[in-house]
Amino acid sequence: MNGGKSKFKKKFIKELEEYFNIGSNFLKEEIIEGTTYTKITPKEFASNLPTLQGFCYKIGIHRDTFYLWLKQAEDDNYIEEDKEDKKKLSDTYKKAKENQENIWLQNSLKGLYSPAFAIFLGKNVFGYKDKTEQEITGNFSLIDLHKKSQNE
Repeated sequence: MNGGKSKFKKKFIKELEEYFNIGSNFLKEEIIEGTTYTKITPKEFASNLPTLQGFCYKIGIHRDTFYLWLKQAEDDNYIEEDKEDKKKLSDTYKKAKENQENIWLQNSLKGLYSPAFAIFLGKNVFGYKDKTEQEITGNFSLIDLHKKSQNE
């Protein structure tokens, strides 16, 4: 922040889109040398997962500043001239997060991330959860449960 004003620039919208708009993986030649042969085969590698931290570092701001811009875009009391641009930034960020999740999903399904990392990211960044199921046994009916809840 600079004297109460952030250094928001309209060009950050396009830069954000470009930063997150990458393919999920790439092919690279792998050279395997044996004693009597050399084998060159294409191998699939995961692209670097684009992150908000990386983008903020690239444009020279702290992540808190970026979150402030997103908050200002949604704040009805914020009436600065750059509000519409910040709304565009917010929309672009939502799309970028969807692409980030897709990159994670594609690379996880292909086994390009370690399982522990894929699970950690899924739960802590994208909000996925383990599904647990419980089987309830006993002699009761939904009508009995409804009557019981009415009496309480």
